[in-house]
Amino acid sequence: MLDADGRGMLHRFVHSLNQDMPHPLDWQRFYDFTIYSFEHGRFSAGDVHDALLAEGVRGGRTRDRFVNFYEHALDLLRRYQETM
Repeated sequence: MLDADGRGMLHRFVHSLNQDMPHPLDWQRFYDFTIYSFEHGRFSAGDVHDALLAEGVRGGRTRDRFVNFYEHALDLLRRYQETM
């Protein structure tokens, strides 16, 4: 489950997101959220999906794109941490 800081980051991301064509700054905000998640409890992909839906990300494809990225990014961060 998302904590208050994580929910706040996701809220700011969604409410500035260009849902039709995410802007590089949109991705930067989502990267920041993903790093925060990695450092503070690794929220599940299901939590992120549900939070994006609750925050108003209307397109299923858009949600899926960010959730898919989120899962792969956590795997990458985990792998990086293991090699350090």
